[in-house]
Amino acid sequence: MADPITSTGGMPFTATHEVDAVLLEVGRGTTVRFEPAAAAALGQQLIDEAQNAIHAERVGRRKT
Repeated sequence: MADPITSTGGMPFTATHEVDAVLLEVGRGTTVRFEPAAAAALGQQLIDEAQNAIHAERVGRRKT
């Protein structure tokens, strides 16, 4: 299992997998199961939104 990734609110998130599912542990005990294709789609959405947020931050810095 990978080290937890912490949200801005301090909540840890950890991802792991089973044979037919990807598991996302949220906080200390809540587990969300995803079909592998859905987990991949969620991962791509997170990447896209992170890139948008980074771009918006950079644009904002140029204006100040």
